[in-house]
Amino acid sequence: MNLIGTMKSLKRNNTNNLHPLKLLSIASAALLWSAAAQAQHGHLDAGAESPDAGAPLIWVNGALYSTNSGYVQTMNFATSGTYAGYFNSGPTMTSLANSGFEQSPYAALGGAFLNVQITLLSAPDGGTFGFWESGAVSPTYILGIGDSTPLIALSDEMLGAGNPGGDPFGHIHGRRFTGTTAGDYVVALQLFDTSDYGPGATPLHTPSDVLYMKFSGAVPEPSSFAILGLGVVGLALRRFRSGSVQRHN
Repeated sequence: MNLIGTMKSLKRNNTNNLHPLKLLSIASAALLWSAAAQAQHGHLDAGAESPDAGAPLIWVNGALYSTNSGYVQTMNFATSGTYAGYFNSGPTMTSLANSGFEQSPYAALGGAFLNVQITLLSAPDGGTFGFWESGAVSPTYILGIGDSTPLIALSDEMLGAGNPGGDPFGHIHGRRFTGTTAGDYVVALQLFDTSDYGPGATPLHTPSDVLYMKFSGAVPEPSSFAILGLGVVGLALRRFRSGSVQRHN
């Protein structure tokens, strides 16, 4: 039974009939489910305005992430693991496919090779913003206000992107954004095509408009499932202590 089913079962049955260890098991499941939900991330998709040479690149779903939409990407603080000591988050930046089962009408032309450049526009006092490549154990690029990264590939060369007619697709997991200090970071994200298959050996697509995105380093409040889990733990311990007292009287 999954967590939702278990909680429905608890509503139908008196929890007094449950052994404390089972209650603790349910509580643990609630806490783990909460952590998994918080670990989920979104995808910021790169493509082109039209499948024509010279068409500009676009952030296909960029309006969802734009500062104009009010969206803020929360960066949770890590106390252990690779990102210990950093506020960190996604989203995963992708380049849409123009072939196969993931084919998108908004993909760039075959042969295009999409890249992103990240510029830090504002940050908390003393804070720096980082971008981590997949597998990195420290920030690949560290940005102060006004700093920009080199071009970062979104298309996947290992899958043939960049070859004549090659699918510009890329979906590289394991990358991460980080901040060193609690507070808000505003970055500018711009797409570039580095292919040379356009007229006169120029890129197939022109650069995108800049997408402005806000990240916020903050310690997240406990989710409802985490609170529920802690409540069940408390109930289990109360019952366990009550039972112990009765056995010793």
